[in-house]
Amino acid sequence: MASTNRSLIFATLMLTTCILMLGISGQLECGGNLNGIVTQCRQYVEFSGPIVQPSEACCQALNGADITCYCKYATPRIERMISMEKAMFVVNSCHCRNIPTDQCGSYTIPHPPPAKA
Repeated sequence: MASTNRSLIFATLMLTTCILMLGISGQLECGGNLNGIVTQCRQYVEFSGPIVQPSEACCQALNGADITCYCKYATPRIERMISMEKAMFVVNSCHCRNIPTDQCGSYTIPHPPPAKA
């Protein structure tokens, strides 16, 4: 149990560090509140647990974020630390602008099946 907690703390610190390293200029370029995104949205994009609606605080942090811009920074290393499926759910739930429809980093965004006639 302690090992799992240490691993989660390490992964969170790595994610924060990665985002901050790319994000100081990325934040200016891509919008949103980067520190708020890390602190308020982290729990909604972790691999463990179900997909759940993000909090108002998470959505506020994402307010003004250009998601296609942030997707340019979604390296394989970051994709190993967060669930891209959950991340896309969060940005859609928060009604972010400029959400990609096909690709974010190396993650292929699934499309819903065609409607039956």
